[in-house]
Amino acid sequence: MPSTLILFIPRILLTYRVTDHQGNTRSAGSAYDEAQQKKQEAQQQKEQNKGEAKEQLKSHAQDLDNSRDPNASLSQQKDQVLGRADDKRSEAESEANRQSNRSDMPNDQGEAKDQARGKAEQLKNRIPEEHRERVDNAVQETKEFVHDVFPEERREQFIYRLKKVVVECQQHKDYQEAMEWLLTFFESKSSHPFLNRC
Repeated sequence: MPSTLILFIPRILLTYRVTDHQGNTRSAGSAYDEAQQKKQEAQQQKEQNKGEAKEQLKSHAQDLDNSRDPNASLSQQKDQVLGRADDKRSEAESEANRQSNRSDMPNDQGEAKDQARGKAEQLKNRIPEEHRERVDNAVQETKEFVHDVFPEERREQFIYRLKKVVVECQQHKDYQEAMEWLLTFFESKSSHPFLNRC
């Protein structure tokens, strides 16, 4: 049964056609591959941005360090560094304001999620109704196949055996020792500041 299901899914992706907003038609598999590629590109961009941010932080720290006079008193050095930090903060705020004025960039995580949901809905709406019906029928046929192969009596028997195995494992000494260690470990780490934020 699993091999039938594995062979069934790629066949679905190859047989269904998707039409994009420009009227181009292609297989659902190629659309999926393109989406995966764009996902990887976004992840690479994220990593690149993270690296650039680290470099920028190092540059700012070096700039702050260079802004102080090593021959001045500590209080004067502190004032020099604080003054330069205020300058940097105002520069960063003005840059953030300029970027926030861009309409294509979401301002917060909620907007990004809404934007992603909207794009997903647009993609879903591009799939013709007859193709969606074919997919629904294929899913229903698969469910019926599994239901026929696994009648209720067999399912109950499988669940009973699975419960029996779990109970047997839980009664084993090694399992009990491992759970005791795990609970003790989490209990000892519960005072950790990171866990208190969660």
